[in-house]
Amino acid sequence: MNPIDHKNREIINSRIHKKWYALVCKKHKEFFVEDLLRSQGFTVYCPSYIKYTQWSDRVKKRKTPLIPPYVFVHIEESKRDTVFIHSFIKSYLFSNGKPAIVFQKEIVILKGMDMDAIRDVHQYKIGDRVTINDPVFNSQNGLIQKFHKNKVTIEFESLAYKLIINTNKLMNSH
Repeated sequence: MNPIDHKNREIINSRIHKKWYALVCKKHKEFFVEDLLRSQGFTVYCPSYIKYTQWSDRVKKRKTPLIPPYVFVHIEESKRDTVFIHSFIKSYLFSNGKPAIVFQKEIVILKGMDMDAIRDVHQYKIGDRVTINDPVFNSQNGLIQKFHKNKVTIEFESLAYKLIINTNKLMNSH
């Protein structure tokens, strides 16, 4: 085998063996951690949305983490400890005594969410079971947990997490 083939095989193997993990960060440091890890060559993702806050004299717009305090990192299991390069990175999210693996399809769902287009939610009530009618969500099912102004929080059954969803992508599934 020539050296080029060997190098290509290593690259392909490293892509196959990488998994997504959820890093637990200090509060309000998710974007700092994302930038820091990205600058170190890691593949990271911190889902976010734009939050509008009404002040007495203006409306303030800011980027807000969708799932605080987590940042997702795509890394080989054998190299998991290499991400702890700053004190703002606390640990990995654990499940059953092992670092929890986040599936690629869940990262794709998070990346495809339209968080800024939330519309009228009056047709729904807490406890309604809904299906997300969007190709990115692939008909994911969820349960409406709460309302706040014109936004709705839905708990996804497959993601085991609560997210704010664009209500024009919902269909009642009673």
